[in-house]
Amino acid sequence: SDLRGVKLAVYVACETGKGGATAANLVNATFDKGAKAVIGFQENMGAIADTWSDTLMQSLSSGKTINQAMLDAGYNTWGSYENIKIRTVRGDVSVNILN
Repeated sequence: SDLRGVKLAVYVACETGKGGATAANLVNATFDKGAKAVIGFQENMGAIADTWSDTLMQSLSSGKTINQAMLDAGYNTWGSYENIKIRTVRGDVSVNILN
């Protein structure tokens, strides 16, 4: 199906971006179908997935860019779980999805 109307898809699940930007994974499949930006993780997210996604969504809803929201989410969780840094990101993350 066509996903050109999707500004941002976030897969808060383990290994949704496994292998990176050139691999066959959910992130790349979504991006290839037209989503403007996609985020997924290459490794196990562990118990911090809720904290990461909550912070990401709060930052996005306050008008921050996708990139800034990812940074905000990371700062809340990196200290406790390093795998949160290992993600696959496709598309333009310099945009504010509220616009």
